[in-house]
Amino acid sequence: MYRLTLCLFAISLLWIGTTQAQTTAQVQPATADKILEAIRNSNAAVKVVNIWATWCIPCVEEFPYFVKLAQTLGPDKVAVFFVSADFDDDVASVRAFLAQQGAAFSFLKQGSDDVFVRAFSPQWTGALPATFLYDASGRLRDFWEGKTTYEDLVKRVEALL
Repeated sequence: MYRLTLCLFAISLLWIGTTQAQTTAQVQPATADKILEAIRNSNAAVKVVNIWATWCIPCVEEFPYFVKLAQTLGPDKVAVFFVSADFDDDVASVRAFLAQQGAAFSFLKQGSDDVFVRAFSPQWTGALPATFLYDASGRLRDFWEGKTTYEDLVKRVEALL
């Protein structure tokens, strides 16, 4: 009986912690223009935009690399902007994923896919994940589709520092 009580107590603590983390992770709906404005307003030397979705396996696999990059280089050197391509009714899943990854914030893509894609780059096919690197002045300097490695991500960012 003691083990069952202890197990139930541990599960309830885990549930409470998960619920609290989910409520602290922020998801802000935004159009491409709003996101690009946030990039221009950032004071970081390099701005990284990672467009991802909870249902995209390569996105989920590479997500920790961006969190680690931001933690390692710090906010003066790099600002990472996460943009979820999930649907509006998936916000709870997005918050839960962010909390699990230790990320506090993500934009949530709004507007038509075609307009959104073209606002970021005419070369972007709309495939996920997609990553965009901007310099200190907010100019697009690098872009790729598909999953990256942590080493390649660091190399590309350091090339702009």
